[in-house]
This record gives sequence, structure tokens and C-alpha cells, in this order.
Amino acid sequence: MAARSQALSKRIRRKISTKRTKLYTGSSFASGSIVNMNITEIIGWTSSLILLATLIKQVYKQWSERTAAGISKWLFIGQLAASVGFTIYSYLTGNWIFLATNAALTVNNFIGISLWLVFRRSPKENDPGGTKRVAT
Repeated sequence: MAARSQALSKRIRRKISTKRTKLYTGSSFASGSIVNMNITEIIGWTSSLILLATLIKQVYKQWSERTAAGISKWLFIGQLAASVGFTIYSYLTGNWIFLATNAALTVNNFIGISLWLVFRRSPKENDPGGTKRVAT
């Protein structure tokens, strides 16, 4: 049984090692030149930047207004779970675009959850007039 487990472990390590090699050599960034990007990568990176900009804007708005009103904790929890899963998947498949995007989304989701936790606890401190609704 131990030999079988070691053989499986060895195959998994070999597969991950192969994926790492692909990750570092299979992208236009491995050559150090953005000029070598093809149209598919340009579309991917552009889409990634658009997605990140919209989600970062939401977290910034939440931070600047100092409120969790209208923000669902399940939005950030679901996004966090998906982002972590997609980050791992992107690493294993060697996809730079999705790896970078999902790693950034994971950080953004941690910030969003943190702000939600801080601002939902102290509505009076954040809104002296008491006019803003607190998310539940």
C-alpha cells in the first residue's frame, strides 16, 4: 500500500513539475517581450483588466463610503472560493492570464470581506446620522 501511495505521489509531483515548466515557458512573458503576444492573449489580458477594474472599484467604493450597506457577504465569500479554485486551476494548466487575474481577485475578495466585517459592526461610527442601512 505504501509503495502504491509513493508511486501516486511521484506521478503527481511529476505532473506539477511539468505544469510549472509549461507555465514559465509557454507564455509570451517567458520571452520577456509583450510584442510577442498574440491576439488571444491581448483579448485575455484586456478582459482581465476590465474585470479587475470593476471589482476593485466596488471595494474602493465600499471603503470610501465606510459602509457595508447593500453588500452581501456571500458575494465576497463565493467570489473568494471561486478565485482560489481558479487560481489553483490556472497554475496547474499553465495559464498566465487566469493565474494573474484570479490571484488579484483573491486579494480583492479578502479586502472586500475584511471591509464588510469592519463596516457591518459599527454602523453608528460610520454614519453618525444613522441613515445608512447595514447589510446582514
